[in-house]
Amino acid sequence: MGSTLFFLYEDRPGVIGAIGRLLADAHINIEDMRNPHDRETNRSLAILKVNQQVSTEVMERIRTEITARAAFYIKF
Repeated sequence: MGSTLFFLYEDRPGVIGAIGRLLADAHINIEDMRNPHDRETNRSLAILKVNQQVSTEVMERIRTEITARAAFYIKF
């Protein structure tokens, strides 16, 4: 079973790297990723399909480190 993760954040260098590092630390593989950006607000939405379910603790670590305005996931 996998999950799709969503993170809304203020765009700046290093955010995608931080998400990848924290998922790798938890032994979670990113299978697909999209990252639409709104130039007017300078916000981006990271959408990641991962190979397994993600714990609340990992989600919170990512949310905190990237200062996400919103963070949630869908299990499938």
